[in-house]
Amino acid sequence: MQDDETARVYLRKAYEVDPKNTNVLELLRLQGETETSLLEDKVENSLTSKEEEEKPHYCRTRKSCEKHINKPDLRKLEEGWEDERESDYSHTKSRLNSTPNMDVTIPPMEKFEVAWDKFWKAVNDGTADLLPEKNFKILYKHLTNETIYVDIGAFYGPTIFYSSQIAKRSFGLEPDPVSFSTLEHNLIFNPGRNIHVHGIAVAAPDDAGYIQFVTDKMGNGKSMIVPDLPDERKDHFEAAGFTLPFLFELWGIKFEENPVFIKISVESYECRLLPSFHEWLSQENIENLTILVTFNPQIRACTAMEMQGLLKTFKLFSHVSCIDGENTLPITTETSLAEFEKILENQNCFTKGGKHNVLLAGGLQL
Repeated sequence: MQDDETARVYLRKAYEVDPKNTNVLELLRLQGETETSLLEDKVENSLTSKEEEEKPHYCRTRKSCEKHINKPDLRKLEEGWEDERESDYSHTKSRLNSTPNMDVTIPPMEKFEVAWDKFWKAVNDGTADLLPEKNFKILYKHLTNETIYVDIGAFYGPTIFYSSQIAKRSFGLEPDPVSFSTLEHNLIFNPGRNIHVHGIAVAAPDDAGYIQFVTDKMGNGKSMIVPDLPDERKDHFEAAGFTLPFLFELWGIKFEENPVFIKISVESYECRLLPSFHEWLSQENIENLTILVTFNPQIRACTAMEMQGLLKTFKLFSHVSCIDGENTLPITTETSLAEFEKILENQNCFTKGGKHNVLLAGGLQL
């Protein structure tokens, strides 16, 4: 019996190498095999092989990410850039090592220390255009000492250094090598705040892997994934992009254990990213999840399909509002796309030139 099984295994391997070999096929038929059963096994093996080769970047839900977390060789995030951009990272690091420090204060929080930069001077002066004051008010209102704070598009770190003074743990993600080098460098002067930073991007599953970014200048906080960009944006770099479910599984973040606050500032990629969260969040208890997202219609407006995806994701939440979090948008499970767009227009939100480009979503749909 064992000899028969050994012969079957060898014959199957021979069939995989040359499926048209009539002698092999005849011997397999004597073993009770048919071409149909052989083909089915070939397809199944192909799918298994593809699943094993799948990279952790792409997993969509907590369950599909779990298999990657237990593999030690996949626990380390793939950071780093091509040679030219690695040089930008190193050059920025060297420059900052010889730059004097300064204190930054964003009321009502305590001051934090950073390497001097005109951006930080503008923060102290209240003239930094990348930092709407309302965002800090929202963070101050919603963060607690039990909150896990995740900053997608952390830039130089103003919101993460602010939030880390309240939150239990803070994670900052910034793919631009110049911005990340600055963020990483300033961690040295702010020890004990439980901040973790990575030079990577968060991507929708269909985009995950190594992603091309475009910007008009490295380190200016305006790097984009979106392909149809204005002509003046000439600089580019490549960075690793992971799905957020994978990162949460890697970091051990569980919605049922701690309140979670996610800040998203990704230069119009939010139109594509947020809809990709639906499959993941629909399988989670998100009662204690809050998302603060900045929309950028001045760069690229969301397409009709993306708007439909946004609506589908927002329907998971009991509370969606523009800016202040006080006036809940009347979104229900029955809201249509046309009604959603009308609601946003009436509330002067992020479409059709609306002045309020920050959306806040929180709580499980009742």
